[in-house]
Amino acid sequence: MMQLVDHILYVAKNNHKKITHLQIHKISYFIFGYLIREGHESIAKKLYNNEKFQAWTYGPVIPSVYEKFKKYNNMPILSKGKKFDEVDKLPKVNEMILNLVNHDVFDLVKISHNHYFWREHKQQISKNQKPIYPYKVLRKEFTQ
Repeated sequence: MMQLVDHILYVAKNNHKKITHLQIHKISYFIFGYLIREGHESIAKKLYNNEKFQAWTYGPVIPSVYEKFKKYNNMPILSKGKKFDEVDKLPKVNEMILNLVNHDVFDLVKISHNHYFWREHKQQISKNQKPIYPYKVLRKEFTQ
């Protein structure tokens, strides 16, 4: 997933946009879903096999990304990221990233909370458990 995160940061920085720690998780989640919905499952599966999303209080989180960028708290992440060619060449993906960067992050949180897996595990999440999103659930969520 770090390749996707780096690409999102790369696109944002090259368009003079700032991304916070909370935003990077939500944008990664929705771009991951976009890859699935648009039929780029080979890329999505490769990213998913490297690391999976967990359901946390504010929606989906990638644990290693959390650890790497938590020091920024609610300040913009300073990393310039790195272009991920496999994603960069896909039609409209960079446009989608910029669209999500411009959305209020708490609107993205609300949308992620309306997704099936998060709703079904709300009780566990409230007890600080962090269930892992299964790929088949993500696929269903983003293709319906």
